[in-house]
Amino acid sequence: RYGIPSSKISAVTMDNVSSNDTFMDFLQKHGTEADTHLSKPNNRIRCLPHVLNLAVQDVLAALKVPLNQEEDGYTYLDHLEGDEISKLSIEENDVDEEEEDEDDGEESSRNDPT
Repeated sequence: RYGIPSSKISAVTMDNVSSNDTFMDFLQKHGTEADTHLSKPNNRIRCLPHVLNLAVQDVLAALKVPLNQEEDGYTYLDHLEGDEISKLSIEENDVDEEEEDEDDGEESSRNDPT
């Protein structure tokens, strides 16, 4: 169709779509008939950005990291188990109580004339 002889093709860069396997089978067969050595395992180069994207998507899915985290953290809380949320709530209450105790101590020292 495009008039490119298979002898001029040294490698083909493509993504992982299965139809590209069929295409490489065709090129390998056509190359054998034309006496060129174009083989699927040796001349197919998988697209690195595509492969990296697939790997990153798998990692993110395994971590269950939300892609659009909101600043207030509600999206993060949606992914926690009930026990984890309870633990965070207890820790938050402990911090609030410590801050109140510190504030009470500062007020009493300000009011103490000695």
